[in-house]
Formats: sequence, C-alpha cells, structure tokens
Amino acid sequence: MIQSCKIGILEKSLRDSDVVLHQNSFHGQFKCGRKPIIKLVKKLGGVEISRAYGSKKPYSRCFAFKDGIIDVGGRKDMNVVLAMGDRKKFEKLNNFLADNFYNEVDSNYVFVITNGPNGLRLTEVGIGAQKLERDNYDEEVLESFDKIIVDLKSKSPTGRISILEGPPGTGKTYLIKGILHDAPAATCVIIPAQMIGQLGGPALLPVLMQAKGYGEETSPVILILEDADSALRDRDKTDFSTISTLLNLGDGILGGLLDLRILATTNASELEMDPAVIRSGRLSQRMTVGELAAKHANKVLSRLVGKKASKFKQPTILADVYKEAKGNGWTPDVLSEEEATEDVPELG
Repeated sequence: MIQSCKIGILEKSLRDSDVVLHQNSFHGQFKCGRKPIIKLVKKLGGVEISRAYGSKKPYSRCFAFKDGIIDVGGRKDMNVVLAMGDRKKFEKLNNFLADNFYNEVDSNYVFVITNGPNGLRLTEVGIGAQKLERDNYDEEVLESFDKIIVDLKSKSPTGRISILEGPPGTGKTYLIKGILHDAPAATCVIIPAQMIGQLGGPALLPVLMQAKGYGEETSPVILILEDADSALRDRDKTDFSTISTLLNLGDGILGGLLDLRILATTNASELEMDPAVIRSGRLSQRMTVGELAAKHANKVLSRLVGKKASKFKQPTILADVYKEAKGNGWTPDVLSEEEATEDVPELG
C-alpha cells in the first residue's frame, strides 16, 4: 500500500494532467535481493525522496519519477509498490520484478518493538519460522498446536490469545517457530517482557498499523510476548494496567480491526492466571509443554543418532535429549536449531 504522504506527492506531480497510471505491487521475496531493484530504479531516473529506517539501515525507500512513484520496503520479505505513467519504464520495472519474484514466501519475517529516539518503533531481527519436528512433542501438545494454526487461519477464531507454559528447555521456542512456519503470511512482532507495560499508550497504534502494512491484507499480526507472567497473572497479584493492555490487544476493538493475535510464553509452573485472560471466547489455546516421558525421550534420541538408544530412565526435557545426541556425534541439519535462532531472541 502506498502511504498517504506518498500518494499526495504522486497526485501533486500528476495534477491537471491526463496521465494514465500503470500500477502493480509485490509482497514476498525476490531472487535478486534488494540492491538490483534499487539500481534499476535509479538507472531509469528514479530520485529518492524518503527513507524509513529499521535498526541502522533503511527499511523502506521511496523514489519519484516525473510521472510516477515506486516504494521499496523490506529486505528479505519485501513490499514493492509501483505506479507510473511511462508505460515503457513501468513494463521494464514490472517485468524485472515479476521475473525475480518468488510466488511463495517460505518464512515469516520477525520484528521486535524497541524504544527509539522518537518513541516505539519496529526493528527487524530475522526470519523466525522453522518447520516443526512433530516427533519431539506428545499428542496433547500437537493437538493444541494444530488448533492454534486453525485459529490463525480463521477470520472468526475461537480466541485471539494462545499461551505456551512450561519449564525452560521443553521446546516452547521451537513450537513458536513452527507456528510462524504454518501460519498465513502474517507479520510477527516480538514484545520483550520489560516492554509489555508500555504498550497501553497511544504510541503503540502507529507501530501496529505499520506491522499490519508489512503482511498480507487478509493475514493477522502475531504479537509474541516473551516471559509474559506479568500480563497473565491474576490481577490481584500484579499490575492491573498490564492485564488491561493484554486484554485490549487480544480482544478489544483495536485487536479486531487489525486482526491481532497473541502468543504468550511463560516458564512458570502452575501460574495462577487471571480469569479474564483465559475465559472462553478470548483464549484460543493454553498449551502445557512439559518433560518427555523416558520412552519418548529415548525414541527422539534414537532418531537423532540413527541407532537404538535407552539412555533415559526418567522424564526428560527436550533440550537434554538434544544435548545427549550431540555428545553421541549427532550434528544439526543445514537449517539447524542453532542457525534458526541466530537472528531471533529466544522465547524460553
């Protein structure tokens, strides 16, 4: 979508003219990457008129022509919008983009909300999606996982809040990555635990609207809350405003209009959650991710090392199974657990 200020620039340049605009847009990944697109735009006479920054590098760059405009947003998962009067230039740009465009995006790009000099902003942190290794989890966890995916793909979900609880090392991070992999082409935004209480003010709205613009128009914005104990705990035992913020994001008017969904993780065991958070119609799933039974842990270990193993005699967390496998010569695949977390903060 061309931002309103850019539309105004375009309208001003075309006022009182009979120019016919040729338009198209692309959302996804390009084989050529970002630089060749910018290079071609400049070669055709595009003059840069604005930049929007993510982290320390320009995230979105807008170029104007005598009779048109092109907006190039993103780096890996990109939004490119062009509207031009010059048919030859339009066709050259459009054909180049179409030839290099991947029709399917394999991974959702992840942002984190940070404090910038001008308030809250989105900072990109990497691609966080990874196909779930279903054999690593028990049937109850997989059933909840599948129901979360169904809700994320539905315009009328059973609830907009999903909670993943359990001790560290049980695999909650990889469940989140699996959800991002199987979810529709959504924008995923991590909200660090220390920032949850800051999200009730008006500064949040433009950030959420920006996040919505990066995804497909019909796809949700997924908010990932790390260590969200303060937002889930009974309000008699915590800050009321933090609970209210979570409820407004997940079930208020704003949550409905922007199609916000919340994935919250907690390492606490048997957390006494606020009844308002987990009531019917608001909660999609409350998933408990615990230790693997000894038989299941040995099955996972046997799969990893390629031979029968019977190391574990007691229930064991998933992280210890992988640690044992590495000690027995197992090495990760090309897209490994380590590589998949290089750019994305751990979620517990």
